[in-house]
Amino acid sequence: MIKKEKMIKKTIGVWCEHNFQVYSALPIINKYSVNNSVIVFTNKENVKVINELVNNPNIRVKCIHDFTYRPAILFKKIFEILFVSENFSFVYKHEFVKKDSLKLRALRKIFFLKLPNDKVNKSFLKLNNMFFKNKSIDKYFDLNLMITFTKVYYAHLIPSKDKVPHINIMESWDHPMKFPYYLFPNYSLTWNKDLAKDTKRVQHLLKVKQITPLKFKYLYECNNIDIDKLLNDIKNTTYYEEIMNLQNKKVILYPTTTSSSGIMHQGEMKLIKELCEVFEGTLYYLYIKPKPNAPNGDYDIFKSYKNVIIGIYADSALGSDILDSNYNIFRYLLLKYSNIVINAGTTFALEAAIVDKNIIQLNLEEGNYFGFAKWCKTYHLSKYVLSLNGVFQFKGNNKTQLLKQVEEPNPIFCKELKKWITEW
Repeated sequence: MIKKEKMIKKTIGVWCEHNFQVYSALPIINKYSVNNSVIVFTNKENVKVINELVNNPNIRVKCIHDFTYRPAILFKKIFEILFVSENFSFVYKHEFVKKDSLKLRALRKIFFLKLPNDKVNKSFLKLNNMFFKNKSIDKYFDLNLMITFTKVYYAHLIPSKDKVPHINIMESWDHPMKFPYYLFPNYSLTWNKDLAKDTKRVQHLLKVKQITPLKFKYLYECNNIDIDKLLNDIKNTTYYEEIMNLQNKKVILYPTTTSSSGIMHQGEMKLIKELCEVFEGTLYYLYIKPKPNAPNGDYDIFKSYKNVIIGIYADSALGSDILDSNYNIFRYLLLKYSNIVINAGTTFALEAAIVDKNIIQLNLEEGNYFGFAKWCKTYHLSKYVLSLNGVFQFKGNNKTQLLKQVEEPNPIFCKELKKWITEW
């Protein structure tokens, strides 16, 4: 008897523009590709690497830029300037509108009749559908379901949920309170009840459900694997050599928040210099973990300190290392071989909390760090991290107290942060 070939049931579109979104999307892609045809829509630089990662006849990878329509992209920019209030969210006003050029800010003021915030996403979709309905991606593919990962830049390509059911997944915890999504899916998926509230309050998307934080899946996976097996997996790589260099050392891990290619770098460099001074002459080694897209050499100035280790710089300015399994094993082992994580303004604190690592979360005194201290108090950091018990008030002149905190760590902050990440 000839065994019948399993029928492909549906065609699922998975929209993940940036490589960080691709990383979070991979388990979704693999799950749906078992019995369905999956079409992955991504930016040009990700097409080749996704094809190498999935290697599945049920999965096709398409470059988004083959379908984009320039007038629709321009319309989205015009819509934002004319109709979106600078008070759309606290973060939108204070982190994005403030950085607009004088010309754009003047245009915002001239067109003062803004839409109510709860009408922004719906109104954009209505107008986009009116002008560019024939440009959406379903013109080219017969989709049964569209799954998108925030943030979606080319929103004009996403079909109406009335035509194709749509699920939107939050890739990063700060996305709901930033720009308008310019989407109105059937369901939004987020990590916890607080971020669900933000999605409802800021984006006015009311059907919100929970999903495991996909961007941290490497931690959950590695946690179930023996350390020796993980070390063997990365043998003969620079990552292995780096981890071996940490053996038998008391490591204080500091993940950097900025890089020289961005803003507020000068202030963080001042903070790092102070941290280097804290551990100078002690038994501790300060491990400076460069930002994933930091240019090579950003922190080499601190090599002059005997108790400082400059971590491996990324291979790609685009942050494509995140799609390398060896890199993710390295990130996990780096946490495991560190004694404590000192954090200023990164999401790496969340990752440290997941693996129960002691964390010293700094609340920097404003005025000391050229604006960096204030920059580390964004909406989501202030509301959900700096509000927890056990945060350390660092003034720059209380280095002795910081060293004491390292020697006698308080686990309360880590416990509260870990609980918050997935609390529903």
